[in-house]
Amino acid sequence: MRIPEANGGAAEAGLTPDGRGRVKLMRVADPAAIILAVLAIHPSFAPLPAVAGASGSEVAPAPAMVLAQGADRYPEPVTVPSASGKMAVPEAAAAVRSPFEIEPYVQGVDDSSASVLWLPKDRDEIGYVEYGPTQAYGLTAPAEKKRRLRWDGTMRNGGAWVGRARLTGLAPDTKYYYRVALGSVASGEGTFRTAPAGDGTGFTFLVFADTIDNKKEHFRIASIAGAMFDPAFVLHCGDAISEKADKVHDFRPVFLHPVVRTIKDTFGDGDFSDGSTWKSEFFPTARPLLAEAPYFLARGNHEGKNKRMALYFEAPDGTPQGRCYGFDWGAACFVTVDTSRNFKPGSAQHAFLESTLSSSTKPFKVFFAHHPPYSSARHGSTFRVRKYIQPLLEAHGVKLAFAGHDHSYQRTVVNGVTYIVLPPGGDETYSQANRKENPDGLIFVRKRGFIQVDVLADRMIVTAWTFDAGAELPDIAERFEVFR
Repeated sequence: MRIPEANGGAAEAGLTPDGRGRVKLMRVADPAAIILAVLAIHPSFAPLPAVAGASGSEVAPAPAMVLAQGADRYPEPVTVPSASGKMAVPEAAAAVRSPFEIEPYVQGVDDSSASVLWLPKDRDEIGYVEYGPTQAYGLTAPAEKKRRLRWDGTMRNGGAWVGRARLTGLAPDTKYYYRVALGSVASGEGTFRTAPAGDGTGFTFLVFADTIDNKKEHFRIASIAGAMFDPAFVLHCGDAISEKADKVHDFRPVFLHPVVRTIKDTFGDGDFSDGSTWKSEFFPTARPLLAEAPYFLARGNHEGKNKRMALYFEAPDGTPQGRCYGFDWGAACFVTVDTSRNFKPGSAQHAFLESTLSSSTKPFKVFFAHHPPYSSARHGSTFRVRKYIQPLLEAHGVKLAFAGHDHSYQRTVVNGVTYIVLPPGGDETYSQANRKENPDGLIFVRKRGFIQVDVLADRMIVTAWTFDAGAELPDIAERFEVFR
């Protein structure tokens, strides 16, 4: 199949520009045609436009594949061929004219509400959100300063904050458009889809892990995933940032550490911690997906005790994403715990996991965390997860469990539970170091990539997309089904 040429090639692949110069996705059976057309029209995968009214032409968001609500069939697997020539991927911090330190993104989405968060460069101008089911918007929501919470859930008196607006009264399973207005300028346009009502199916979510330490690769993979799919949300199995984030002892003498921590606990961050790693490592590079879908993160070992997650990320009910939390989306229940902390029987995390899984009546249950119970790569299997978490998953009908940490794609099935180790979404890959750690492993692929999951009425279809060394586009490493 030849690469479509310019806009004519887009029409050939089922993509037609609308009156605003944007690209509209028509019904297409071949994902290869879609992604190649995207490459022809947007060879740089530029981020969403930084400001409306700024100099320069408007850049359209990339088109996407959508799984229809209630769908009971899915196209046969298609291997996406590589495009000829090099694909120029810009550095993620491309929006030099943007008035935002953190570009607007969506969080806390359920079937009737959502939160939009952002951080302006001018701290005196918070702004507000324009939103609606069409690109004409039509609705507005006021903003507030959301400050970082203490561990007990109370609001801090000062320090770090983000702008936040809670959008309510939304219709279920509906696509919304939004942007943030700051004075006379506005952000680029973002989108999100509310969750289906009840036990609705026919939605797609993506799964990433270990996106740190190679910003260019993370941005490239997120761009391609965002162009190929229109995910309802993204699960992230940890190590979204490196360990150097928000350390209080980067330049202060050791004897001052207790004093600094006391000041921070009493008055907030102040200038002691600016969240620079989140701002430089994660938000710009995840932007292609953050602009269209909420992220639900599991805490990895590299996040450590980082407290910014409670500020930047929200569960569907609008509360902070803690060390352990769960949420429902249509017919599926999702739950995570912090596998770097205590999850033995008798611990708060173990009790939370058991309570969430046992009380859920959803037909699909999905667990996601950072450390894998079964792996044969560099780190190997995490036996305490096998000992303390695996029995809960088996007892309460969990069919699918995701983990990261070991930087390779692996699949293992034990007692009816399918365990997936995520390929890294940016970081380096690991070789198969110890086969004895996981003798029952069904597949091992040392490549970068991500996972696509389609939730249908009676099953989940899992597709592992991985990148060959030097390849611009991913291939399907494996595709399988998990039934109710």
